[in-house]
Amino acid sequence: MIEALLLVFGVAAGSLVWWFSRHRRRLPPSPGIPLPFLGHLQMLGVSDPREVFASMRKKYGEIFSFYTGSRLVVVLNGYEAIHEALVKNSDVFSARPETFISRHMAHGQGILNTSGEHWQEQRRFTERAMRGIGINDTSAMEAKVLEEVSALMDKLDKTCDHTADQPLNLPELFLASISNVIVSIIYGHRFDLDDPAYCKALRALNNCFKNFGNMQPLNVFPMRYLPGDPCGFHECVDNMNTLESTLVYPSWTSTSKSCTTVSPMTWCRHTCWRWSGNEAPASLPLWTEIVENIGKDQAPSMAKRLALPYTEATILEVQRHADVGPMGMPHGLSRDTELRGYDIPSDAMVVANLHFVHHDPEVWGDPEVFRPERFLDAEGCLVRSKYFIPYSVGKCGVAQQKI
Repeated sequence: MIEALLLVFGVAAGSLVWWFSRHRRRLPPSPGIPLPFLGHLQMLGVSDPREVFASMRKKYGEIFSFYTGSRLVVVLNGYEAIHEALVKNSDVFSARPETFISRHMAHGQGILNTSGEHWQEQRRFTERAMRGIGINDTSAMEAKVLEEVSALMDKLDKTCDHTADQPLNLPELFLASISNVIVSIIYGHRFDLDDPAYCKALRALNNCFKNFGNMQPLNVFPMRYLPGDPCGFHECVDNMNTLESTLVYPSWTSTSKSCTTVSPMTWCRHTCWRWSGNEAPASLPLWTEIVENIGKDQAPSMAKRLALPYTEATILEVQRHADVGPMGMPHGLSRDTELRGYDIPSDAMVVANLHFVHHDPEVWGDPEVFRPERFLDAEGCLVRSKYFIPYSVGKCGVAQQKI
């Protein structure tokens, strides 16, 4: 009994010492004193972080903080705060925090999970490799896209002819088709949309993305050792092994590297149909512009891009409204620093709330409404807003946008 009391007293005393040593500095405001081991997790709950952050922003302002376990997380809300940190002070805020997921899933490798000189080296290699395989060649990319569009249309025609009364898994089909564009450049050949190994690899990759949110507690607690698989870590490892064994390793006999997927397309498809209501697609301004400038029997091309401002505005509005990466990638710090009068220690994790930037009513007026016209001027010409940052800003954001 005495030993247990001494243990509790020791933990409490240690927590108080840790708390007061941290709060000698002027940290961003936070929701009260964090609990030992938990931090503020009990206050954050399991709600959508966008809703939690919106509530905390109203209470604490553009910069606030909270603890996940013993780790300080600083959240930047609003374009000006994000720009000041990631652009004006990019030498400090361009690092990546080390987490369980980056260590055990990415093994500290890749352009999205490294910092400092290692990141510079990875970025230079990535850009050289992209140029070498022709990703920056617009004509080559265009040819690959058109080839894949043709294959997708053939697949849809055949499927609808033979299984008209059967449901069609459009998200999986579109994922396979979009991924094939990059895969065909990296591997030198495309995969058939029915290829069992290719479909199996994409399902494994998609399952990893779906399970990513469930794995976040592993960055705070050593839950991977609990019985079963409460956070889906082992399932994700199995999926990654499936991806590597079916798609990555077999390609090493000719080419290397892995494929990427694009996820806003499914959202775009659903949103455009909701937007059109019960009307036929021909009544949409998007459809009208495409038919008038390209026609129904011709393939689109980059040469027609300037003649399709409404189409491009729709693509930008999809990226703004879809919230594919609402918090972007977390940032670390290369050293202790100060931001807007607050002390930010080097071991903190910094999160840029891109969701708020893209849904700030003071910027967009009606942010919850899907309205491509917000990216057009009075003459119907495309206008890009500085507040449109789906790939974040700063050194890391530029690299992600190029990829």
